Amino acid sequence: MVEERTRESLRKIFRKNALNILSVLRVSLLSPREIAKTLDVHETKVARELKRLEELGIVRSSWTRIGNRNVKLYSLAIDGLKITFGKEGVKVYLESGKYGRISIPITGKTALPRV
Repeated sequence: MVEERTRESLRKIFRKNALNILSVLRVSLLSPREIAKTLDVHETKVARELKRLEELGIVRSSWTRIGNRNVKLYSLAIDGLKITFGKEGVKVYLESGKYGRISIPITGKTALPRV
């Protein structure tokens, strides 16, 4: 059985809103409000997804001044994502041109059924 931590990490990545947000961010730096307008979803949902994705290291944020307001802008922190299923269990890798391949830590072993 896949460990709960692994399962939860994968759920965070593959939510519909998360995938849509990642697709939008591959084009440019955007604020949660801009992303929400582009995807026609509530800004609160976008902000929650961005927080989850930032905790996983998939997106990053930075503050900037636009006009007379401080705005948090988000961008992709990775170039790709790879999931492998092997005898050792499930391995999730974040791929970044800057940092190479980074593994999401997974503790414990995942027993795969024999086929």
